[in-house]
Amino acid sequence: MDLEMDPEVDSEMDSHEELSSSPEDELDDSTFKQELLRCLDDVISTGSFSAYEDNKMYPNPGLHVNGLGLVPFPLNQHYAEALSRISSPAPFGKGDETLVDVSVRKTWEINNSDFQFRNPSWEAYVDIMVERARKQLGVEVQVCAERYKLLLYEKGAFFKPHKDTEKVPGMFGTLVICLPSKHEGGEVHLSHAGQKKVLQTAPMSEFSISALAWYSDVTHEIKPITSGYRLVVTYNLVEESHSIVTQSAHSLDERRMRLTHLLLMWQQVFLKDKVKLVYILEHQYTQSSLCLQSLKGRDRALGLRLDDVCSSSNVFMFLANMERTTSAEEDIGYEDEDFDDSTRLTNVITPLGLCVAGSIDVELSEILQEDPFDRDADSEDEGEFTGNESMPGVLRYHDSVIILVPREKLLRFFDDSVGTNSNSTMNLIDFVCRDAQANPNNRDSRDTAFRIMNEALPKPSSAAFSYYSNFSDGKVQAAIAKWSLDLQNAHLFQAVVGSVISGAYEGTVIGGIFDILARFVNENVSEEHPDWDKWLGILPGKTKFLVVLQGYFTRFELSLSSKHQESFKAWATMKYDERLATQNTFEHEDCPVILQMLESRNLEWAKHSLLPLVSSRATRDFIIKFLDILYSKRGEKHFEKFPCDAFRYLLENNPSILALRAEDLDQERKGRFGICPTPYATDFVELINWSLDLELKAEVTPIIEMVSQDVSSKLDIRLHCGDTLEFMLSFKNAMEKHDECVPVSVVRGLFESLLERIVGTVIRGQPQKPQNWARQPKGCGCPDCVQLHRFLISPNESIGRFKMAERRRKHLTCQLSSTYYRMEIEKHASPHTLIVKKTEGEYADQFREWKLERSRLKNGLNSLQGEYMEALLGGRYQDLILLEQVEESHISGSLPKTANPGRQTLSTKTPQRLNKRDVPPVAGVKRKAKPIVIDLGSDSG
Repeated sequence: MDLEMDPEVDSEMDSHEELSSSPEDELDDSTFKQELLRCLDDVISTGSFSAYEDNKMYPNPGLHVNGLGLVPFPLNQHYAEALSRISSPAPFGKGDETLVDVSVRKTWEINNSDFQFRNPSWEAYVDIMVERARKQLGVEVQVCAERYKLLLYEKGAFFKPHKDTEKVPGMFGTLVICLPSKHEGGEVHLSHAGQKKVLQTAPMSEFSISALAWYSDVTHEIKPITSGYRLVVTYNLVEESHSIVTQSAHSLDERRMRLTHLLLMWQQVFLKDKVKLVYILEHQYTQSSLCLQSLKGRDRALGLRLDDVCSSSNVFMFLANMERTTSAEEDIGYEDEDFDDSTRLTNVITPLGLCVAGSIDVELSEILQEDPFDRDADSEDEGEFTGNESMPGVLRYHDSVIILVPREKLLRFFDDSVGTNSNSTMNLIDFVCRDAQANPNNRDSRDTAFRIMNEALPKPSSAAFSYYSNFSDGKVQAAIAKWSLDLQNAHLFQAVVGSVISGAYEGTVIGGIFDILARFVNENVSEEHPDWDKWLGILPGKTKFLVVLQGYFTRFELSLSSKHQESFKAWATMKYDERLATQNTFEHEDCPVILQMLESRNLEWAKHSLLPLVSSRATRDFIIKFLDILYSKRGEKHFEKFPCDAFRYLLENNPSILALRAEDLDQERKGRFGICPTPYATDFVELINWSLDLELKAEVTPIIEMVSQDVSSKLDIRLHCGDTLEFMLSFKNAMEKHDECVPVSVVRGLFESLLERIVGTVIRGQPQKPQNWARQPKGCGCPDCVQLHRFLISPNESIGRFKMAERRRKHLTCQLSSTYYRMEIEKHASPHTLIVKKTEGEYADQFREWKLERSRLKNGLNSLQGEYMEALLGGRYQDLILLEQVEESHISGSLPKTANPGRQTLSTKTPQRLNKRDVPPVAGVKRKAKPIVIDLGSDSG
């Protein structure tokens, strides 16, 4: 066999040096564009320096060897040994010599004249293999295969690196067909121009046929056979047309490198302002069929060539359908000023067919072909008739295109498309990140991936955050989290964590991000103490409540492998302390975490560190819940006297926060919030009970005094009768339970303040029956509402007429209640007239509500009756509880005026002594009130 030895891979000419002689200095933007177009137009086929195919379906070759006969397949040991006995050692060529040296080549061969394939189907099968190899190699001429030799490799057989020499005119490559024969080893190692490939025939060798092909200038080596026999037939690949262009791996590289060079020149020298270049394909493809593998004919060859060179050229390739719309008048020489021509890419996809954008504008100067729409339109929308003239039709041109985008301009290419759709955004992220992963040493590739992901990440701080509501499922964030870890960008991962935390996503979204990190750590981090701050350092500062932070940490810890859990626990404990020291406000949701800290730490830390923080930064709800927990723990050994110390500290340092305020009993709360939230009054009574159980009467007394003063001073707040009576009953029970703990004067003062307020409120609340037609004013202040206002306050008008358009009439009806006003439309003229009639329904409803309030007051006061209240209030018990001074008589609708409309004083009787100690009198002297005449029994209005 005539072979040229080449133990070392030949170095190929540097492509950039070879192309440096090209006349680039003579090019400008226009001629460069033409040169790039010419280079793309010249691509007829694409290929690689080698080809491989494995076939499970094949005809029996009918191999007949002289001196042996037909050889059965799969080849067995008997026939393999027989073949070796009638074979000769295979030689190799070195210079002008043909040598046999088993240290270089150890193989048996049978010459072409000594074997035949007697199955007629075999030659047709070989022709199919040749055609497939031709396409894979990118050969653009007709090829035939000339059978050369039969080679047998037994255990230990090999062939060191070499190149094939031209054995017949027009030969440019070798085809090797590996016949069914079980073996191990024998891998074919190929290398050319710095690229390497390994082709294996062993895995399917017993029942399959493998076809391998490569150019003659490719260096290849057959590794030793480790077991079995490898039987192959070799063919010389010969160019039938004998063209002047030499078919070789080197010529294939020249064409590839020319295109690569032009793409690099585009970014560095020419058309640098162009974000993209568009090449129109020969065929049109539907949206569902558009992908690299579905391209036909020359489109496929060009797509494969570009897909091969774009990555090394820092260019991305996409496919899309393009639509051009223009006015039919322009097509016949007239200009339609009212019609805007447009050219848009639709359904922009990756080579794999994944959609990354829905619609992107194209400038005509970005299309490589000259006058691409100087042809008949693909479709036309007929114009509409309008009056005496018809609107011109719309011409539409449809094309499928390849888009080339420099890597550094990718974000500009997608512009506003990034983030508009969850699926396309995820596809784009996956596309650029796989590119970065495939090019680990290309910094531009990584930077592009990071810019795309950062742009796609929803940012709650932006005004347009609601725009990302379609990302609520967290799939985009999960994709960014995964790729940021795979590409080792911890800063970007923290940005994802910040996004999902600040965006108030569901727990499953946040948990999913933690699961991604846990899997990454479990599979990729070997050190015992990873830098948790690198990934989760942002978490404490982004989480509002400590309990939420604890939930995050617990969820993540459970997902970690056991070898990382202890390290994470230690880090989490440190973060709890840091968060505790920097937290601006403690909410009641944080209590469970604080309790865990108390249970696991020294109580001296709690006294000197925790209590000052709680006192200065906690909300009232937190303090109440905190004290509630401590009260329940007061008997446990670990806590000792800490509950009492904590109560004393917080009562002394936070009396204004803990004291009940008039706002807590505000009548208007129900109206403002729709429902009345759990009143603090109940918590306050519990706080007093807990504190007195702990014998903290000195700390409690000032707080009760503050309540009394607050209720007495805030006369503008209308106390809710039901809530106030409920509080007084609970507070009375607490005082009875802890008799003699709180000075009588303090307790008496609070009850008197509250009773005077609610009794006076109900009395003054009796509605007055209208004496004329004047009603409460309503409206927004617009001119129409001003008219309505004048009608409503008029004492003499009962019917109002408002002639105006429908929209204005509806506005007026929205200001009035159909319960209290009768409204109808008079349609005799245009515009129609809204007729509004006043009724007395509003007064009737007000009176019914007042009666209910009066009933609630009486029932509540009945529940307060008893010896304790009688002893506490003394002579005022009859006035404030039994209402004996209130004369029951019919009231027509008005109340007698009082000296102080905000607070009604009812009596000045001296209270009895409740305790065995002297009690100072109540501060101030109360004057005797005039008896209030109110109807507490009649339902007449």
